[in-house]
Amino acid sequence: MTRARVKAFEAGYPEIRAEIEYFFAVQHLNNGSLEAARACAMRMINAEPQEHQAPAARSRTLNLAELKLRGYDVLSVLAAREQRNIERAEFLRLGLEQLGCSTEHDHYVECVTLTNLAVACSQSSNKDLHDFVKMRVERMQFASFTKKYAFEIYRAIGLGSAMHGDHLGALRLLRHSADVAPSTSSKIKALVDRSLLAREFGENLSADEEAEYALRLSKQVDWKAEKGRELYALLGLAQALVSRNVTEARRSFALYGVCKRDIGFLNQGKVDGGIIGREFQVDAELSQAEGNLERAVRLNCDALQRFKEVGHGYSAADVAVSLYRLTGEMSYLDFAALQAQNIPHSHLARRVRALRESALVTSA
Repeated sequence: MTRARVKAFEAGYPEIRAEIEYFFAVQHLNNGSLEAARACAMRMINAEPQEHQAPAARSRTLNLAELKLRGYDVLSVLAAREQRNIERAEFLRLGLEQLGCSTEHDHYVECVTLTNLAVACSQSSNKDLHDFVKMRVERMQFASFTKKYAFEIYRAIGLGSAMHGDHLGALRLLRHSADVAPSTSSKIKALVDRSLLAREFGENLSADEEAEYALRLSKQVDWKAEKGRELYALLGLAQALVSRNVTEARRSFALYGVCKRDIGFLNQGKVDGGIIGREFQVDAELSQAEGNLERAVRLNCDALQRFKEVGHGYSAADVAVSLYRLTGEMSYLDFAALQAQNIPHSHLARRVRALRESALVTSA
């Protein structure tokens, strides 16, 4: 036991002990000592006040509920690294539940955790989890120092709403995310989401308008100065443009590749929503639009494997539908149907049902 832990234990305050464990947990995560980080997180979560302590004697700067939330956050990071996305989301939910309905907590910590959970929910078929996030967001008032998280939260619950059949609500939330976007590249992401969603509904004119607006905005961005997640806007833009302007779509995809190599964030995809899978998927759509069907099949297979690995069932099913249309292999449609059965009101589920009915008519 370290000297810091000994002193914290002797002091008798669980808040102090838990905060020290948090700093050790972060250190272990950075060093790759995952089991040691897990042990620290569990000690944070299990910290309880001792009977002899008077509330007034505790530190006013520390909050045990917040520190327990951070313990669950450490467990969620570990789950993400181990590609256990369902458990990751559950840890984040448990962390937020530590705060209850109280307003006496650090809203920055709550926003960060809620953002991570909202993003996780955008690929989850768990409607209860989605509703939990919406409930917390409805109660939240974003302060000036947390407004940058509002964009990601509204965007994620917008995508989740679409998955669960609330299409108008999804478009409204994505419009709101565009309105509160902290940067031009972030606004492009929201416009791209609206474009892709409108195209799924068959509203091709609206889809084209959103994509063209996003393209115009993209000309105002110095992409080589952008970092990390901001570059994902280029990847989405390529996908939104592929059915309308293949040349511009390929140009956006190529620029994304150049900028990504320059800043070296190749390994973020494992813990950042299956971004590598989406790279394969977008490249496959471009290849199909360019007439290279063999390459499109190969890239879609790579995308499907990646999405399966990181537990992104919705994206995996979407790619499987594309593979069925390219190859006619019923195993792909069967896989998509299995994934879609938990989200029966989604546009994906309707597409799968229509394709299965068409296949039955053809075979009759």
